[in-house]
Amino acid sequence: MAFLDDHSRFVTGYRWGWSEDSLHLAVAFKRAVAARGLPARAYVDNGACFVDETIAVTCAKLGIRITHSPPYRPEGRGKIERFFETVRGQFLVEVSPDGMPAPGRRVPDGLDQLNGWFTTWAEHEYHVRVHSSTGAAPLARWSAGTPRFISAAELDAAFLWEAIRTVAARTATIKFQGNVYETAPELAGREVTIRYSPFDLSRIEVFCRGASYGHAQPHAITRHCHPKVKQPPQAVPAVTGIDYLQLLEDKRTAADGTAHSISYASLAAAAARPDRQEASDDQ
Repeated sequence: MAFLDDHSRFVTGYRWGWSEDSLHLAVAFKRAVAARGLPARAYVDNGACFVDETIAVTCAKLGIRITHSPPYRPEGRGKIERFFETVRGQFLVEVSPDGMPAPGRRVPDGLDQLNGWFTTWAEHEYHVRVHSSTGAAPLARWSAGTPRFISAAELDAAFLWEAIRTVAARTATIKFQGNVYETAPELAGREVTIRYSPFDLSRIEVFCRGASYGHAQPHAITRHCHPKVKQPPQAVPAVTGIDYLQLLEDKRTAADGTAHSISYASLAAAAARPDRQEASDDQ
């Protein structure tokens, strides 16, 4: 996910993730606002993550006008698509696809390292190189502006998700995503808005008619994250080139002192020897 300033071609926020969804979009967008300030407008695609209500609510809280590109008119997305071509041609060619070793390419240990490499490329290569369309480096053109910033607390509050629930009249509790929370007694039977982080459902704040009633008390928590929070895929163990089963077979052979299979005929012949018979008679 990446956000590009239309005037300077400066990439304000970006984030590599496991999937193209509203959660990864929010992470990239939050980084953009925190580091580069509030834009007047956000021009986005019509994909599922861009039309999700969470991004619309966030932009409304921040006073950002969100505009979707007209369907079947890719011309409006030409600048960001051209940026992604640059990413593929200059950055991704240096990263091994699918995490498999390749000559001259690097294999990241995970998303954190991949994002670190991308930050280095963006800040020390893309931002300082003269752009072919503007005739100036994106950083120099961006620095001429005066971005607007907000406090960290305001930013965190703007990116909280929201849901509307009705408080149970008898128990003054809320049910959400399989969890049960206790609220203020005076909210019994009333409709409330809850705000929460999708990564931590044990902590939700309750609002009624714009007034905060504090955080609800968790009563029964069965789900700690929102269903949209996907777990990263498990890494496939690297092939070591060692035949583990053969090593075990060699270890067994060394312990037995022989590689031959057991001969039952030899066992029978040994049992019939005279010394064995004499020992039997003495007993």
